Amino acid sequence: MLLEHLVCIYAVALLGALSSATVYTLYIHFSGTEASPQHFSFACLAGAFHWLPAALAAYPVIV
Repeated sequence: MLLEHLVCIYAVALLGALSSATVYTLYIHFSGTEASPQHFSFACLAGAFHWLPAALAAYPVIV
């Protein structure tokens, strides 16, 4: 049961980072601006962890 929870948490983070990377790539493509590794990494990290405060608040309610 614990393994399933951890896999689901990492799957949500992976999907968030993937969607952020996709949106950033589309933004770079359509705006014609120069790609920045710092901005790309920030977008991926923000996409991966934007749900963390809500998850920490919801976990005690669920349990």
